[in-house]
Amino acid sequence: MIYEEIKLGEFPEATLAPMCFSYSKERSPRAHRAVIVCPGGGYNHLSPREAEPIAAQFLAAGFAPFILYYGVEKNAANYRPLKQLALAIRYVRENAPVYSVDPDYVFVCGFSAGGHLAASAGVLWNSPVLDEIAAGAPRDIVRPTGMILSYPVISAGKIAHRDSFYKLCGKEDPSEAELNAFSLERHVSADTPPAFIWHTFADQTVPVQNSLLLAEAMTEAGVLFDAIALGSLAFMEMLRLDWRLTIVCFVPLVFVSGFSMLMRKRISRKVKKNLDAFADLSDFVQEDFTGIHVIKAYVKEKKRQMMFKRYNHDNMYTCIDFVKEQSIVGSVIGSVLGVITILIILIGGYTIWQASLSNNLDNVFTVGELTTFNAYFGSLIWPIMAIGDLINLRSQSKASEERVSKLLDEIPEINDDNVKFDNPIEGNIKFNDLSFSYPNSKRKVLKNINFEIKKGEMVGIMGATGSGK
Repeated sequence: MIYEEIKLGEFPEATLAPMCFSYSKERSPRAHRAVIVCPGGGYNHLSPREAEPIAAQFLAAGFAPFILYYGVEKNAANYRPLKQLALAIRYVRENAPVYSVDPDYVFVCGFSAGGHLAASAGVLWNSPVLDEIAAGAPRDIVRPTGMILSYPVISAGKIAHRDSFYKLCGKEDPSEAELNAFSLERHVSADTPPAFIWHTFADQTVPVQNSLLLAEAMTEAGVLFDAIALGSLAFMEMLRLDWRLTIVCFVPLVFVSGFSMLMRKRISRKVKKNLDAFADLSDFVQEDFTGIHVIKAYVKEKKRQMMFKRYNHDNMYTCIDFVKEQSIVGSVIGSVLGVITILIILIGGYTIWQASLSNNLDNVFTVGELTTFNAYFGSLIWPIMAIGDLINLRSQSKASEERVSKLLDEIPEINDDNVKFDNPIEGNIKFNDLSFSYPNSKRKVLKNINFEIKKGEMVGIMGATGSGK
C-alpha cells in the first residue's frame, strides 16, 4: 500500500496524497487508471467526507486514487488551486510506473467547489495561466483525460456560489471581468475533455443550473458528457412509467409528513430541557472554577463533587431523551421507505404476472420498467431521509433561538436612564432586620440580617449560588 504526502512545487499549502496498492510487475502487469479527488468546501476549507471516503471507493473499484489537498482562503486566489491540480496531473503522469498508473488515463473528480477546480483543469488546461506548469513537456501533460463533476460550482452569474468566487478573486468586490474569468461555462471549447456530471434539483447551496449551464456549453462545443439530475426528474419518470404505482408510493409519505410535524414539537421540548440542563451544568462548573480557593478553604470538595454528579446526570439523561426522539424519526422514515420498496416490488410484480396470464401485451408493465421504477424511487431515498435530519436540526435551532430571544427580549427591572445624582452619596450603609426571598419562592434565603458598613471600609460577601449575596 502506498500512502504518502507529496508537496507540489512552490506551493507549501498544497499536498498530493496517493492511496494506491504497491504492485510488482509479476503481480500486476496491468496499469491502473488514476483519479485525482478534489474535496469541496467553498474554497474556504476542505471537506473530509469528500476526500478519503471517496478515494477508498475508487481504490476498491480498481482505480489508483490520489487526494489533492489544495489551497483555500487567501491561498485560493491567483489561480493557485488550478496550478496545484495541474502540477498534480503532471506528477502522476511523470511518475506513472511508481504507482502502476496508465498515464493516458488520469481523471479528475471534484465535489462542489472541488468540482469547480476539477472542471477548471479540464476547461483551462491550455490557458496561459498554466504555461509555466506545463513548461518543458507536451502541453497536454496537464490535460485530464476526463472529469467527474459532483454538484459542481460553475457559473459566476446570478446563481453563483458567491463565497467561492470571492475567494478565487481574492476580494469581496470583484469586477464583472474578474468574475467571468472563473465562470467556466464561458470557457468551454472543443479541447475540453469529456465529463460525467451529476447534481440534485433540490440543492440550495449550489443550484442545479450550474451543471445545466456547463452541459449546455459542452453541447455547443461538441464535447462528450453524461449528466444526471436527480429530484423532480425522478418523480416525473415514475409517473410516466406507472402513475398508479407512483401514487401508492407517495401516499405513505403523507403519513411521514404528519408524523414529522408531530415529532418536531416533541423534539423541540426535549432539546429545550437538554439545553437548560447543560446551562445549569455550565454555571455550576464555572462557579466552582472561579471559587476553587473558597471551596478548598472550607473543605467542600466532596459536596461539590456530589452536586456536579447530579448536574451531570441531569444533562446526560435529558440528552439521551433527545437522542431517542431523533432515533424514532429516523427509524420511522427508514421503515416507511422500506415498506414502500416492498410495495413497489409486490404490486409491480403482481401487475406483470397478471399481464402474462392474460396474454395482453399492450401497455404491459415490464420487468425492466419495474427495475427502472425502483431505481428512480431509490434516488429519492436520500432526500427523503434528509427530511428527518432537517427536522432534527430545525427543532434544535428553534429551541436555541427561543432561549436567545428570551434573553434579548428581557426588560431590565432597573432602569437607570432617568436617574440623576444631584448630590454625591456619602455616609455609612446600614442594614436592619433585612430578610429576602426570591420571586415565586416562600423560603427566605436571608432572614433578620443586621450590619453596618462604615465609610471607607471594604467588605467581602461570600456564599453559594442562590444564597442571597
